[in-house]
Amino acid sequence: MWLQVPRQHHDDELNRKTGDGIIEDSNVLEVFQVYKAPRAYGAPVFVSTIMEHTFGFSYGRPFVGTYRPAPVNFTHVQFTLSTTSAGRQFDRLALVFLGDHELWRSSTAEPTQSGIHFQYTKDMTRFLSLLQSEQPFVFEMGNLVDETYTGKFAMTLTAQFYFAPEQVGNGSVADTIIPVSACRSAQREPSHFSLPQDRAAVTLTLPRTAHKATMLISASGNAAEEFWYANVASEFKHVFPDVSLDGYGPHRELQVHVNGKLFAATFPFPVIFTGGIAPGLWRPIVGISAYDLPMYEVDLTPVLPLLWDGADVEIKVESGDLKDNAIGRDWIVSGNIFVWTGTAEGEGEVVEHTVRSLDITTIGALSTDRTNLNVTSVATRQGLVRSILRFGDNGQQEVFSRFDIKSRNAQIYTKSGQRQRVLAEISGTENSTALGDHEYHYPLGVDSLYEFSPVFKISAEISRGMVVDRKKSGLSLWTHQAGHAYYIGPDGQGNGPYGGGATEQGYIESTGSDQYWRTVRAVNGKVVRDLEAYDGNQLVDDMAAEERLQGNQAGVQAAEDNLVFFDCLQAYNEHVFSAKEHIEPQDDVEVKKCIKRMLGRGPAL
Repeated sequence: MWLQVPRQHHDDELNRKTGDGIIEDSNVLEVFQVYKAPRAYGAPVFVSTIMEHTFGFSYGRPFVGTYRPAPVNFTHVQFTLSTTSAGRQFDRLALVFLGDHELWRSSTAEPTQSGIHFQYTKDMTRFLSLLQSEQPFVFEMGNLVDETYTGKFAMTLTAQFYFAPEQVGNGSVADTIIPVSACRSAQREPSHFSLPQDRAAVTLTLPRTAHKATMLISASGNAAEEFWYANVASEFKHVFPDVSLDGYGPHRELQVHVNGKLFAATFPFPVIFTGGIAPGLWRPIVGISAYDLPMYEVDLTPVLPLLWDGADVEIKVESGDLKDNAIGRDWIVSGNIFVWTGTAEGEGEVVEHTVRSLDITTIGALSTDRTNLNVTSVATRQGLVRSILRFGDNGQQEVFSRFDIKSRNAQIYTKSGQRQRVLAEISGTENSTALGDHEYHYPLGVDSLYEFSPVFKISAEISRGMVVDRKKSGLSLWTHQAGHAYYIGPDGQGNGPYGGGATEQGYIESTGSDQYWRTVRAVNGKVVRDLEAYDGNQLVDDMAAEERLQGNQAGVQAAEDNLVFFDCLQAYNEHVFSAKEHIEPQDDVEVKKCIKRMLGRGPAL
């Protein structure tokens, strides 16, 4: 159970539903993540298959092979992971390693008896310095197959190589990438750390010619930490005698320590996997970032004076709960440090290091009859690191990294903990010399009810989103998901199980003039509305003519709704092109009204 019932019992019940196949369509179901696929740089100059493998009983048995670069010149690389599965199975976590470097963290959809397929393409060009040479390849995905859980995952990973030197940004690719990992590829094992049982640290020395360094962190909570944003402060863990709550509070902070001191911190995005809360929410639209878990980038350039002399670099995940900032098992983490070098050797010093303590305020109230509990909690952190660097005769330069992050969380428990509501909002502003200004906002609302007698029942509603704005790269992303689902277990008379759900998502992403839009809705496992547009051009066919021929009035309405959205998009483009200043989609009132008309929600006006 995602909050209060042992996970095994929860998944047994839900996968009974999955195994019995609520979706009666005999065709293989395409289960997809809404995202903007990476651009193709013309036709690939080479395509290779890195892995073809079926993960059956695979705990402790990763796929181990060899990555070989294209035998021709290339400037860009993309990986595509394609998966099929049928039967009954949990969602599973997948980690992709090139040598000791984690390149990609993904997860699976939960299969049906009739079968599913899902596919995702990820741009790997930022790892180009690794991809130029032959490397050990390790793909970790622990799976369990037995008489109950029958689903195997047949996976194919391909690499597409492109040659487009005119599309290579100046200084966009690091010269060297150093892993912050357990470095176990030589033992044919994945190289992640597991916190808190491991210490996620390495000792390294950067060359004095290094003039820029950033770090990319992979981190996700699992087991009792999978739903960390819904965990209660430990003092309230045992308030309901028949309901088990996970503790250590609802805030998690990713931290980078150098020589034992905190220099960078960020709050993670609350990923929900396809078995999370209620699986009916995630078929066929999976949760935000489920196939491509976020990586978190921080600027280490202000710490170069320490790294030149040799330093201990450690990744931590802390909760701010209790005196030791403890977390439960099991946070899986690793990192990569990207280093850019020049010709002149550097010297310098850290002149300011001001990082405030994580400030957490928690207020809880338990009703006199001990059936209702309200808990609100706020966590904040601010930090600033500033250094002076000098390279040869180029004079001195000041570099800095600043962050101001906040996590707000309200939890409402009624019916002795069986009904649970979580309202969370995570936001942050980070800016630095190397990475520029970065703002993020992760709203989340979950309302769930679990009943156990006379049969097991679940009903749940979710509303969640991700808003990201990176000024330096020009990336602007807004996406929002809303849905509801239910499940009724079998009774003693042979009835059931029953279940269903509906989910809709809006998505807008732009990088400069490169824009992508999509709005999609699914009901009981079937897509009933799907419109996407790219650079103002509609990419989907108008379904209305076909639906009219079939006499399907609902289809006609869906097609007309799509056209309403496209009309809004055209009006937006005309507005933008006639405006004197560039207008981002999320800043345009007419765009917001359009999204509200289509989805019934959207960014607040």
